[in-house]
Amino acid sequence: NKVLSEKIGLFLAENVKFVKDIMDTNNEYDSSSDEDQYEPGMKRFCPERENFAGSSNGYDQAGPSKPHSDFDCGRATFSASDSEDDKLVDFDRESLLKEIDADIKSIISKDGKTDEKPKANINLKIKSKAEKQPAASQFKGKDQALYTLEIFMKDNTTCRSKKDRAGKNDQRAPIICDNEGVANAIIPPNHKLMLLCKRTATHPRQYIKRGSFVLFKFYVDGEALSEGQLHEASIKNPELHWAKAHIDTHTVKDDQRVEYAHEANAYVGTFVVKVFTKLRDTLVSEQFSAVPEDDRVFEKTKRRICCAVPTDSEAAPGESPNKQVKKFDKPQSGLAESGLPAASIEVSYDDLLGTRSRHFGQKQFQIENLRKAGVDEDMLRNAYPHGIPETKFSGSIDLISDDEEDIKLEDVKKEEE
Repeated sequence: NKVLSEKIGLFLAENVKFVKDIMDTNNEYDSSSDEDQYEPGMKRFCPERENFAGSSNGYDQAGPSKPHSDFDCGRATFSASDSEDDKLVDFDRESLLKEIDADIKSIISKDGKTDEKPKANINLKIKSKAEKQPAASQFKGKDQALYTLEIFMKDNTTCRSKKDRAGKNDQRAPIICDNEGVANAIIPPNHKLMLLCKRTATHPRQYIKRGSFVLFKFYVDGEALSEGQLHEASIKNPELHWAKAHIDTHTVKDDQRVEYAHEANAYVGTFVVKVFTKLRDTLVSEQFSAVPEDDRVFEKTKRRICCAVPTDSEAAPGESPNKQVKKFDKPQSGLAESGLPAASIEVSYDDLLGTRSRHFGQKQFQIENLRKAGVDEDMLRNAYPHGIPETKFSGSIDLISDDEEDIKLEDVKKEEE
């Protein structure tokens, strides 16, 4: 900015010199006009013409020209009404210089203000950073990529058949983080769920080249649903890998509750997704798909829903009706995880009443904040059919006195009065 202001000053100084030269030449014209009777002004170049005899050097030189007594046919003259140079003589030179100095100072002062650093725009949004969605849990893995878990749910009453499943067009389950940083999904009972896990590379160094896969393993209530799902990135979206799993929710019955913690399934009410980016070649002889069986719930946790389905029918030892195994005649080439997962996503799930009972007193689980997080009025109506109870307390509590009789006597006297 300083260099620019210096250039502007030099440019304006040259203009001042040019104006002074014009004014000096105008004074010369005024002195010569009385003797020669010619109008003052700058003359143009005039080429030699054929209809008069003149020297071969009949071109005017640059600058003010003197009148010739031989001819005046090819020369342009200006009248007093058309000339603009006469107007310059009417201005006062001192006032003109003062105005020019004032303009230079104003320009320099403006340039000095531009030296200050501009304030950052708070409303500016960077597209490269993925924005956190209220109905999705986002984690950063060991490879600094972004891992997201979304839960879509569909009510069983709206399904036309048992084969219907939840999809991306269905409602998302609200996910809220508690004071300990654990993600909690609020899901009503008797709903079909779709768990959608994504891996998004935020930098080209995190891309996984074509021909390589990412392995997603889903665990529900502590049991794996399958060996895992492989995904290869597309050419259109080389930064994105994803996988999905389907499961149903059920209401916890009284016979599922146990009194002691060692008798219960400690992983009931949890979704866990492990993502592996480093894989190795292996041979696969069988595949399985399973549904969790252990539905024992510790009574003090106050969980109200789960995804585990108990087995009522008698099965052979080592077999389960909730687990389907597919065996191959010949071992097939496949991929298996190598080392630790790049990310492990864990989300706790329960309905609205169970989630609020385990997080009593936390602000993010208040009704107003739950609505902001995505809990709709239907979920509130199903949880509180008789209306949302008021938690405000307007009375006073005596924390000093230890005698209950004194407090009762005071209440009796107030009632008699």
